[in-house]
Amino acid sequence: MESIFGIVGALIAQAAGVPQFMRLLKTHTANDVSLLTFVMLLCGAIIMLIYFIINFDLVGVVFNTIGLIMDTTLVITVVIFRRRNV
Repeated sequence: MESIFGIVGALIAQAAGVPQFMRLLKTHTANDVSLLTFVMLLCGAIIMLIYFIINFDLVGVVFNTIGLIMDTTLVITVVIFRRRNV
């Protein structure tokens, strides 16, 4: 039962960046987006991924890998859109 809570919680946590990403794609501007927030999330995802790998936690590895991809995509998108608007 507790694994269901972990999976649902991980899904929600990793999906949290999707609305921001969709907004970036719609508006093509990142002036009002905090790059530092997504860089910090990216660093946290890397550290947590290392932790889950060390502890052989497959659910953690899978969902943190998804989060790492999302955070990396958001950081790259913000940087690209900011460079275009300069």
